[in-house]
Amino acid sequence: LSQKITSGSIQTATGTAVDFTGIPSWAKKIIVILNGVSSNGSSYFLIRLGDSGGIEATSYISTLTAAFSTVSTSSDTTGFRICGGVAARSNYGLLQICLIGADNWIASGSFSDATNNYISAGSKTLSGTLDKIQLTTVNGTDTFDCGSINIIYQ
Repeated sequence: LSQKITSGSIQTATGTAVDFTGIPSWAKKIIVILNGVSSNGSSYFLIRLGDSGGIEATSYISTLTAAFSTVSTSSDTTGFRICGGVAARSNYGLLQICLIGADNWIASGSFSDATNNYISAGSKTLSGTLDKIQLTTVNGTDTFDCGSINIIYQ
C-alpha cells in the first residue's frame, strides 16, 4: 500500500448510530476500533459500509462466533455482526476491512467484553466506491451509552 496510515477523528459512542464519512477513494484497508463501547440494550453491534448511495443494510455475508460458557454462532445479512448483546457491558476490539477488488470488501476481527470473546468475519460487495462506515445495532434502536470509536485507513 502506497498511502500513509491515516486516523479518523475519534467519536464518543452515543445515539443509535456512529458514522464516519469522507473516507477517501484510495483507501483499501480500514480498521474500525472500539474502546469500551456499550449500549443500553441487548442487540448485537453491526458495522455497515456505505458509498455515494448511502449506508448499505443488505447483502452482507457475516458470521459471529461468541464464546460464553458455551460457543454459539450467528449470521447476519444486514451488516458485519461484531459483538455486544449484553446491556451496559463495555466492548473492546477491532474489525479489519480490506478491499479484495471490484468494490468487494472482506472483514475479520475480534472483540471482548472482559467476560465473552467474539470473532467476526464476512464479506460485502458495495454498489460503488466505499466512502463511509457506520456502527449501529441489529435492532437499530438501542442507544450507545459509553466508550469511543475510531477508524484508521490506508
